[in-house]
Amino acid sequence: MRTLFLTLALTLAPSLIKAEVVYTRTENTTRFSSFNGNSSSFSNTIGQSFRNNGSISRLDYVTFGLGRGGDAYTSGTLNVKVYATTGTAGDYTPTGSVLFQSTTIDASTITSTFQDYTFSGFSGSNLLSPNHNYIALLTWQGINFNGTNGLDIKRYEDLAAPYGDFNATFNGEKREYQLYGTISVPEPGTLLLGSIAAACGGGAWWRRKRHQASKATAQESVA
Repeated sequence: MRTLFLTLALTLAPSLIKAEVVYTRTENTTRFSSFNGNSSSFSNTIGQSFRNNGSISRLDYVTFGLGRGGDAYTSGTLNVKVYATTGTAGDYTPTGSVLFQSTTIDASTITSTFQDYTFSGFSGSNLLSPNHNYIALLTWQGINFNGTNGLDIKRYEDLAAPYGDFNATFNGEKREYQLYGTISVPEPGTLLLGSIAAACGGGAWWRRKRHQASKATAQESVA
């Protein structure tokens, strides 16, 4: 029975790995913010606040719409860092130390036309507490900005429903607009299934090792 349950769990796992979107605004927009300096702490950064609802979750990915305003970048990287927030609805700003951050993408991949760029592979436990507010902050390092050769990010001029309580931040301060993009976490059932499968797999391994040890002991006794 245990073997059957483990087999079913491992078979169903890939099909049940779904994402729960906690923030998304991806309708057409021509608005954008532009930057031409390297990030330092909350200076010269931009991010989007969001809320993890329901249960403890791991951050899956963050997507922003990015473009460059001039020549191709020959150096530098970008990533997303996640912070806790201070403030209330529509007035969230980042606070404290970075909780976890994504892997980097190469700045040379940013094109002169807007594209969706997805940040994932978040470091550490990347656990989001239930019913807590956070900010996904876009940061960059070492980009060769030349004159007006800036980094552009899509944004909207309003705080639209259903995320009207969640605002963008610029230079660590709240802004009454939102960013184009998506922030997603795995559905709670995915994490539960993964835990069950891991537990079953661990139990099967332990029973196999115990059987092998018992068999070895019996052979030694016969000898």
